[in-house]
Amino acid sequence: DNADGVSWLVEKILESQQPQGSWGGYTSSTILSTSVLTHYLEAKAGDEGQRERIAKSITSARSYVMERIFKSGDSSYKGVVCDGRYWDSALMIQALVDSDFPKEKLTGVGTSLIKTQHANGGFSFGIDFEYAPDNDDAAETILALRRINLDLYQPNIDRAKEWILSMQNSNGGWAGFSKNNNGNFVLKSATKDFLDSADLFDEASPDVTGHVL
Repeated sequence: DNADGVSWLVEKILESQQPQGSWGGYTSSTILSTSVLTHYLEAKAGDEGQRERIAKSITSARSYVMERIFKSGDSSYKGVVCDGRYWDSALMIQALVDSDFPKEKLTGVGTSLIKTQHANGGFSFGIDFEYAPDNDDAAETILALRRINLDLYQPNIDRAKEWILSMQNSNGGWAGFSKNNNGNFVLKSATKDFLDSADLFDEASPDVTGHVL
């Protein structure tokens, strides 16, 4: 039944919404998901309980988007698409150390970063990305932590290092979030029309591999 299939897809969308209200941590994917749910409500589909959950979901999503696009205050960066505070912090630590800023004053930032470390050793990009540790952030966080105090953060660095090593692709490189997610001939042929706008796989890239090395 088509209605059952649509309802199932809507449930999947609701289940994948992140704690701060986004989908995937980005305003763009959040806006698209909100549009789908709004259309579903306007069609008066689903039962009353599902419609109530959708209404709450939309409210949370709008708050996420509003905060990043319309409430940036005096920031010179208007309309940010996501909140990458962990990645930003790792890069800022390295910049400050390079500029001879006292390392001991950065231990608070380092400690805040290790609180976000996943059980597998990885690190994530930022708010609502907590579900997805990635090789890029883990690599840059390792660099940042060892620049502050190698002895203090050695256990965290070792855990992150072991995770990154376990994520190396069979071709020697590293991807963003996954391992050997290269698709296959059939899938790549079926999705070739989308290549101009989206990569549906997560192949190793020179960018991420360079950060890891």
